[in-house]
Amino acid sequence: MLTLHQKTLTGLLLFCILFLTFWIRIQGVGHLPEGKLFTANDAYLYHWQANTIAEHGKLPARDMHRWLPIGRDNTHLLSLYAYAIAYIHKVFPWWSLFSMISVAPIISHFLTHTRPPIHPQQEVPHAPMRKAKRCPTF
Repeated sequence: MLTLHQKTLTGLLLFCILFLTFWIRIQGVGHLPEGKLFTANDAYLYHWQANTIAEHGKLPARDMHRWLPIGRDNTHLLSLYAYAIAYIHKVFPWWSLFSMISVAPIISHFLTHTRPPIHPQQEVPHAPMRKAKRCPTF
């Protein structure tokens, strides 16, 4: 069993490693021309969606920039990421959408990987196993 001091040191070490990876990942962001280039393909779509949401308050029912001539049906998309970026931009208007989209994946990765680990002593609940039925033979 780990003592409180060992747990604190382990947590501090993990935090330092995560911060170092965050710092390494954002090193190239300052070299990108503002508003012109992203490091991933999806960022262009999220930028366009967040910009549309920031200007009009919501996404149109059909995205006529994709799947021409009928357009892409936006009602089947999970656009939470674009809505979150647009509303964060409304709260912090001095932070450009380009900068936000460049850094947001790094921040979300950092936040999702800082959960407490499952200890090996804890039992992970499993669904009860059902007995398999025999298939009839013909």
